[in-house]
Amino acid sequence: MVVVRMKRRRIIASLGFLMLMGIAVYFRLWAIHYSISSDDSDLLREAMDKSAEWRLRYDEAVDREN
Repeated sequence: MVVVRMKRRRIIASLGFLMLMGIAVYFRLWAIHYSISSDDSDLLREAMDKSAEWRLRYDEAVDREN
């Protein structure tokens, strides 16, 4: 009976440790992603503007064809 309790405690402690490590890795990846996202917001805005410009050109060309 005592051996079963010790094994159960060991398993629960291991699972708790693995969960904490998983949460730590998740937050680290989130922090990396957040710093990249905030640095690249200007590039993203430029790309969206360029995409809108090309879409407008395409729409105008289609309108001329019809």
